[in-house]
Amino acid sequence: MTQRSSSGPRRLCLLWLQLCIAWSLIAAAQQPPLRSLQLNRTEYHVVAVHSQDNFYSRYSGILQDYLNRAVGSKFDPPVSFKLRVEVPKMNDFGMHAFTESDASAIDFTFTEAKLASCLEAEYQHSPLVTQRVYVMAHGQRQEVNQMGGVVIVKKSNTNITSLSDLRDQVVSAQKLPFLYQHSWVLHEAGISALTDCRQIRLESERTHQQLIGDVLDGEVDAAFIVPDALEEIDETKRDELRVLNSKNGAQLGKIRFPFDTTSDLYPQAALMAAPHVEWELQREVVMALLSLNSTSPEVLQAKIAGFQPSLSYSGARNLLEMVGLLGIDVPSRSASCEHAADTYGQIRCPVGSYVLPREQVASACAVTNQPCPHGECLCRPCFRAPDDVQVVVVATHDHWDETENPELYEDKNLDTQMETCRKMQMCGILHQREELQFIINDHLLRPAMDVRWKLRKAQVVSRKVTINSTPCILNPTP
Repeated sequence: MTQRSSSGPRRLCLLWLQLCIAWSLIAAAQQPPLRSLQLNRTEYHVVAVHSQDNFYSRYSGILQDYLNRAVGSKFDPPVSFKLRVEVPKMNDFGMHAFTESDASAIDFTFTEAKLASCLEAEYQHSPLVTQRVYVMAHGQRQEVNQMGGVVIVKKSNTNITSLSDLRDQVVSAQKLPFLYQHSWVLHEAGISALTDCRQIRLESERTHQQLIGDVLDGEVDAAFIVPDALEEIDETKRDELRVLNSKNGAQLGKIRFPFDTTSDLYPQAALMAAPHVEWELQREVVMALLSLNSTSPEVLQAKIAGFQPSLSYSGARNLLEMVGLLGIDVPSRSASCEHAADTYGQIRCPVGSYVLPREQVASACAVTNQPCPHGECLCRPCFRAPDDVQVVVVATHDHWDETENPELYEDKNLDTQMETCRKMQMCGILHQREELQFIINDHLLRPAMDVRWKLRKAQVVSRKVTINSTPCILNPTP
């Protein structure tokens, strides 16, 4: 019996497979470019908000040159990408790039979590991918897709072992928004830095390593810093420090964070697309960036690990809402991020407290003899009060006392007639030929407001007056 050879059919199958692959490659090569649908535009603007001086030289290879090669040629006519870097101002973490120019001219944005949340809420930008970066942790290079913050103190300072112990202490941070990043954990500890810390030093021109040195030297009691800054100091000095409210190995997604943290974790920077960018272009950009790996020349130039599908930035948005930097207008169903020209404008007091007038905030540290060696300093800029408006009854007196015995009038004003009353309560009693005086303090410092009161005698008589936010004395007459 002869055995039939199967080599013939195998050769035929292999030849057929080769023909199929060749035909697929030819078809792919002959596939027409994608049609551009964005109002005949061929140039797209990528705005990166970052403070590093060398950011353009690092990232232009990815966000401009690589996208031009990998994405631009897929459209007919070809599209191009142009990168522009905006340095965030002191207190708006980059919002000026949209408020001071035509936001509709920005197609893609590369930015960190706080601004990404603002852009999503206010301008409906969508996160496409999240950046992955390398950090040195415990002597090894590790990949992370998140970030956090730590509050450090000296181990030898036994008076501070928890966040609640920061009350009446001096703390430092580079910027106020970074301090706000810890608002959730501070709130859970029953403390607010703006109302309870004796002084907050904002030192944007100094490094985190310098802030660590201030803690070690006893210049400040605690510092709010990034966790990987601790890896850059000598191990013996690191052993002298304690991380408050330490969360070891916190996790976001499947990647475990390699550092101790005090704050919650938030995603790394995102590349976002404006709502007017068509979905076909967004898809090609995402596919091009996800195809990069750690050995790609563009990734090596940027000194990052690569990109991954976007993480959720809802945690950062919730934080901004909690602090008061992201406001919601219910009638218009719109959101807007608060931004200010200076530190005072960015102060957001916790619920139940109110910011002092600008002049008092500026002078508070000098008045309380708190030195401010670097940057800006805040000394309890917020104060707690039961209501947003305080009404003080100043005097109830007989007219004749003021002219005949002025010393009695003053005595009544200062010692016997100063009394605070709450809203919707009776605020003083007057009789015939008497005068009732009030001081009304608006803790919200509104530019103007209407004050209404009712004077009861034989019948109810309504009164109304418009006053400024500064204390005013009202002299209602029947």
